[in-house]
Amino acid sequence: MKERALPPPTYAELLSSRHFVRYLLGVSALTWVRDGLVTWILSFLVARSVASADGTSWLLGGDPYAGDALLPPPNEAMGLVIFLGGATGGVLLGAISDALFAGNRRPPLLLFTAAQAAGLVLLDQPSLLSASPWASCALVLLLCFFALGNYSLL
Repeated sequence: MKERALPPPTYAELLSSRHFVRYLLGVSALTWVRDGLVTWILSFLVARSVASADGTSWLLGGDPYAGDALLPPPNEAMGLVIFLGGATGGVLLGAISDALFAGNRRPPLLLFTAAQAAGLVLLDQPSLLSASPWASCALVLLLCFFALGNYSLL
């Protein structure tokens, strides 16, 4: 005998569910941070005099930085660190929630959200960003690790 499919819930039923509303608010907040970070990080670095206006060279103290040949220009470096941070953050957060919290997603999401907030505060510290291009990349990588990892798990 075939089981009958349940009818889909109505919008009123969904919006009356506190779990769904919390999920919706969480996804909205994480999307806002993720989109802002991915879309505006290069402009932010330009405004902080860390990268040139065209994104093709690093600046150190306002002067072009010839620096380390291993580090790509800012526009390429930011794409790389966003990808690496997001991919490793999502995988590691899933592994943490499975291994340490028996698949419960809430505790690691809360921990990563707190770390994401701390990373956003650190991003606003001019001395950290302008220390070196490597420091800028490391800070953005760390922030993407927490922000995009959270978004991936949620």
